[in-house]
Amino acid sequence: FFLTFEQLADQVNVRIEAEPLPLPTPPDANPVSPDIGVRTFEEIYATLSQITGVSMNNSNVRNVYLTVKQQLPTKEDIESFLSSHQMGITQMAIEYCSALMDDTGLRGSTFPSFDFSGSVSSSFDTSGRNALIDPLLARVMGTDLTTQPATADVKTELNNLIDRLTACAGSCEAGRTLKVAKATCAAAAGSAITLVQ
Repeated sequence: FFLTFEQLADQVNVRIEAEPLPLPTPPDANPVSPDIGVRTFEEIYATLSQITGVSMNNSNVRNVYLTVKQQLPTKEDIESFLSSHQMGITQMAIEYCSALMDDTGLRGSTFPSFDFSGSVSSSFDTSGRNALIDPLLARVMGTDLTTQPATADVKTELNNLIDRLTACAGSCEAGRTLKVAKATCAAAAGSAITLVQ
């Protein structure tokens, strides 16, 4: 769009040609792709089932999956990962871990040495923590992966979580041990350890 005047003040038919803008730098023809990706929605669903031993057809798990399915990653491209994806993964992990911990037979075979009925102080002493965390990490973490965090670092973070969740000044409510176990399971199963591939 431009305006032109035959006569403007003492000038007649003056037109200044616009100089074209320089061409933008062309995009890189061969951009570097990340070496890692993320699991897609159906892979997350199946992975959490394998980790927890809970069937993908468990009604509670299936209902949550159908609710958050569109919120889970659809592409393996890690650069397209959004915070909403993590929220969906977290909901799935919580439901799978709840189903695992609520099934006394399944949790007993998965964590045979952990006392789910004890108080937080007795169940989460050093040996109790190991009885919960070690089998959990054996299921969640692969071995000899180049992109995997150090097991000791993950164990430290889970211990820190347990410390925060069991800090009730000696007066934790009944059932707190089971809630903390569920939260510990969900934190491990819903983390990047499970998501990144």
